[in-house]
Amino acid sequence: MHWLRKPPNSPFFAKCITAVIVIVFVKGCALLPSFECDSVEHTIQIERLLKRGDKAPAFSLRDLVGDEVAVYDVFAQHNRVLVSFWGSWCEPCLRKLPSMIELYRKFGDDGFEIVGVALEIHEEFWAQTVVQYELSWKNLVSLDSWESEVAFSYGVSKVPTNFLVDSSGCIRRTDIPMEELSALLTAVYGSQE
Repeated sequence: MHWLRKPPNSPFFAKCITAVIVIVFVKGCALLPSFECDSVEHTIQIERLLKRGDKAPAFSLRDLVGDEVAVYDVFAQHNRVLVSFWGSWCEPCLRKLPSMIELYRKFGDDGFEIVGVALEIHEEFWAQTVVQYELSWKNLVSLDSWESEVAFSYGVSKVPTNFLVDSSGCIRRTDIPMEELSALLTAVYGSQE
């Protein structure tokens, strides 16, 4: 626990410590009598976990060709969008790709879209993975990895993590397993065999 004596110097670490302090403060512990209320409310709003019925946070990130893509533009064009946080370095993420590819093949022409948000440090590994797996949905990258403002605003603490969002930006489901997503999309769009 050497980091307690000398904590890492990063905005993400500072936000995590702030969140812990806020949780202690909000739970009724009077350890922090001089903490400012405005900061507490702001931090609670950002730190809370997104759930069904919440508005998805807006963001824009670069795609594979370097264009900025605004997620609300994608929401407006599709009635179901899976925002999937992943990494090219993440084995569970890579194991999930074949199921996602199959769902996109079945329902991609019917109003379903996937926005892959890669949390990366090295752009070339992400780009190689997108090409290798022939991922044809919206592939976006944040080169801030775990310090990504997008990941922070969505409360992402692990990958893979996903959010099913409708055309108005309302979160319908969080961390939906691919089998359940398949059943839901079949109910919405009909069987696509």
